[in-house]
Amino acid sequence: MPNVIYSLDSAINSFFSDAGASSSKVQCDQFAHRRAEWFFVQSWQIGAPRASSLVDKSAIEAECYARFKYLGDTIPERFQQAVTEAQAALPMLLDGRFPLVPTHGDLNEMNILVDPASGDITGIVDWSDASIQPFGFTLYALENVLGSMGSGGWKWFDNANGLRNSFWTAFREQTGVSEDQVNLIKLAGKAGLLIRYGTAYNSGFSGMIGVRDPKGEDFRYLDALLI
Repeated sequence: MPNVIYSLDSAINSFFSDAGASSSKVQCDQFAHRRAEWFFVQSWQIGAPRASSLVDKSAIEAECYARFKYLGDTIPERFQQAVTEAQAALPMLLDGRFPLVPTHGDLNEMNILVDPASGDITGIVDWSDASIQPFGFTLYALENVLGSMGSGGWKWFDNANGLRNSFWTAFREQTGVSEDQVNLIKLAGKAGLLIRYGTAYNSGFSGMIGVRDPKGEDFRYLDALLI
């Protein structure tokens, strides 16, 4: 959980969802290219392995394995390879060397505050469901700003690949992570996507919120974002 609390009236400029709707796509480009890496770099540094001794790793491990057993039992066959890959990565994500970090429970565009003019993040709100998880579980938020879901399905912005590559280049430069570490972080991101869009909202898990309707078969986000 963050240990600095800001007054909302001093932190807020605009919700990202409002800013994105009221300004040009250039702002989304600025956010994805120059601002998102700032948030994730800070998270990586805060969750350095030396801090992992302060958390209950056994409880985190038990919940992670339970989540992916649930996903393996409940989501369609076409996603099972991704579930298996995430499960195989869990021992490395939970080995005490990979950062465990404060993780927002619902990192969506309504909880990200930005400066409409610059795209700077000015705050992240609604930490009530925050938990400690392996770094990268909220990377779905990066993918969410690189495209949009409409009546015809998901559409990536024309420059999505370039922005994604720019993000990873900046992240490597600012953290000094190796290519192997980046690959593991991307697996953590895939795990987070599965948790976010494969878990029903009434599943009973604490921490990261699943948004799938348990009465429906809408897996459009997983189909689009598990790239």
